[in-house]
Amino acid sequence: MRKNPISLKTSVGPISLYQNRKVCAVRKRTFIAFFVGIHLTFIVLVIHKQSLFISLSFEKQRLEKQKLELLQEKDTLSQELFALNNKSDIKKFATEQLNMKQLALGSLITGTQHE
Repeated sequence: MRKNPISLKTSVGPISLYQNRKVCAVRKRTFIAFFVGIHLTFIVLVIHKQSLFISLSFEKQRLEKQKLELLQEKDTLSQELFALNNKSDIKKFATEQLNMKQLALGSLITGTQHE
């Protein structure tokens, strides 16, 4: 069966060349609208990705700055701890400010009974 270029037979009836062009024009507009819509969606997604990247970069910088501050605080507290654990400083503090005296071994009272 050979198709007539001027009209196509369908179940409804023959379609004229004008109607065929009209259908093609609608399909073309639909395709263009779909194509433009997809591209606009991609553009919005790229912009959203860039804004997320920038905000996460700022968050990373803030956290790195906070990390450095915490490391400095850790070093300061470690130095203070080592200074407080120094035996000679503890002895000096106890004798001078708390008025304690060094005990001799003979003056210690034990809690056990010797028979």
